[in-house]
Amino acid sequence: MASLAREGAGSNNWAVDAAHSANGQAMVANDPHLSLQYPPLFHLAALTASDSSGLNLLGGAFPGIPGALIGRGKHVAWGATVVGYDVTDLYQDTLASCGLPVPCVNGVPLAVATYSIKVRGGSDVPFQVLIVRQHGPIIAQVDSTHVISMRWTGHETTQDIKAFLDLDNADAVGDLSAAGNSAFAALKNYSVGAQNFVLADDAGNIGYDPHAIVPLRPWATTRFPWLPLPGDGTAEWGAGSGADCVTAPAVPGPCWVPDNQLPRGVNPFKGYYATANSDPAGYTGHTFSPFGSSIDSSLYSYLSFDWSDPTDVRYARIADVLRTKTTGGGKVSLDDIQKLQSDHAVLLAKLFEPLYPSTAVVNQVNYTSARGLLTQWGSDNYDCPTGLTGMDPKSAAVTDATQLRDSAACLLFHTFLQKLLHNVFDDDFAVVSAATGQSFSGNTGAEIRAILYMLQAATPSSDTHFCDDVDRTFDPSKTKAHTCQEQAITALLTAYGTLQTAYGTDTTKWLWGRVHTLTTQSAAAPLIAGAFSGGPYARPGGALTVDVGNPNSSQSSPLAFAYSSGSNLRFISVMDPAAANAQVKMQLPGPERDAPAVLTNTLTLLNMYVLNQYFDFLYGHQVDNKGLSTQRFTAP
Repeated sequence: MASLAREGAGSNNWAVDAAHSANGQAMVANDPHLSLQYPPLFHLAALTASDSSGLNLLGGAFPGIPGALIGRGKHVAWGATVVGYDVTDLYQDTLASCGLPVPCVNGVPLAVATYSIKVRGGSDVPFQVLIVRQHGPIIAQVDSTHVISMRWTGHETTQDIKAFLDLDNADAVGDLSAAGNSAFAALKNYSVGAQNFVLADDAGNIGYDPHAIVPLRPWATTRFPWLPLPGDGTAEWGAGSGADCVTAPAVPGPCWVPDNQLPRGVNPFKGYYATANSDPAGYTGHTFSPFGSSIDSSLYSYLSFDWSDPTDVRYARIADVLRTKTTGGGKVSLDDIQKLQSDHAVLLAKLFEPLYPSTAVVNQVNYTSARGLLTQWGSDNYDCPTGLTGMDPKSAAVTDATQLRDSAACLLFHTFLQKLLHNVFDDDFAVVSAATGQSFSGNTGAEIRAILYMLQAATPSSDTHFCDDVDRTFDPSKTKAHTCQEQAITALLTAYGTLQTAYGTDTTKWLWGRVHTLTTQSAAAPLIAGAFSGGPYARPGGALTVDVGNPNSSQSSPLAFAYSSGSNLRFISVMDPAAANAQVKMQLPGPERDAPAVLTNTLTLLNMYVLNQYFDFLYGHQVDNKGLSTQRFTAP
């Protein structure tokens, strides 16, 4: 089964300034979307230091990495989501003999790096990595003289950990000059694994800075940088000929896109910043076009061609809610932010609504019923409730007619989308698999974007051939022509019929919470006794909702929509300088240490997370941690 969106991709964050906040304080919110393990990936940490640094840090940390990836320091709070810059290139390099023990590329001998893998109970396994000095390690051998090398900004020497340490101790958000002890100054050192940082400080300011080193590719206007590049020196990183950047690591500044060409800002007039892994600067061009740019390439450098959320719907929902709240002098409250993190409107469905024509079809009765259910769902703002009274998938159904109708519509839409992607793309993947001899499946986020593009009335017919059915041997005489509209109608009818067969004609029995479930599991579960997992839990939301629940690619049945990736931490910080203990709200999908999980009504951390209930995480030097487990680190 094709996944209905990129399973593990995505995160949300936003910041609201003091002038647009109901409590008069800047606020920041973040929920990173990752695999939902048991115990969770994030560990809650509070770090203080009594030395001159004045370190006073709280947030979510990855065990083994110092500091907090998401959290707040004494004056500044931050949230992070993946940007999606294109920071990797593949090169087609040609090997040539040059009188040395190793071959050369363009007259430069390969470097040889020797590594050793430790094997428990056995001998070490040595291996070598050949490196094209101009680009990076060789990752594939095409033939005896041609190789593929990879260049990545992660091969550079950077100070990303220092960026977090300085962010912990920042005095203020700062401004675009990145001067002083500001958050912007700290993030100047953040270079690899680009993040959309939204920032808020206790003076009421907010900022946005997705700083990273992004290769400067002046040649990107004449060739596609997302395809393998010639290794002959015509597609190197850097300004001009790229001569100063031709050997990795390439430290000089001219190798990278200038900071003033990266999307960033401070205290916008609208009063908020929000990100959700979509195109941060409108570089993608047409709403659903696979390629292209709406930005003049002579003014702005190439940043990327693909983003983790290529449909932009999560950001659109967040921005719409914040814009509505702040319009006409309105304010955003802490309660508003909590509700927004729990929002489960399937805005993706709105993009498809105009594409269900009202014309006559073969099975008019079912088509009219299906179309009517989805249209009414739009009137309810595409809300996607479970339709159940509890978090157990076996819970009784609710009695509220609107919730039952919306639950049925949500199930119908996800079933329709699954059928549509199968109908349109499976035959094409079969052709590729047959031609290559390798199993092949698509990137479903890109598939959704592609089908939306092909369904647009203005899309040229030459761009819609994926909607035809092709033979796996690619015999043109066996191709069955279809319009994309026909494929959509067929998918909707098939989905409606499938649900009728499974659950009956009474749509109040089509309960989303029965099939859209979350189960968290310890990575060690197969090796240890006991039920080291949590769930299954019935969950609202679905594909690309703010409270995300993208169904997994592998399911137990065609009518199962379980998911295992989502918000690993829900974090909100109110930046009140006068509060003795700052207000920090959190949710964590599981305990801080491994223990058997039990489905219970007791408000454990996992159950509170499932129910979208927050707990207060006390912050400040005066917090009484008596009775809590602590660990002291001292210098040797």
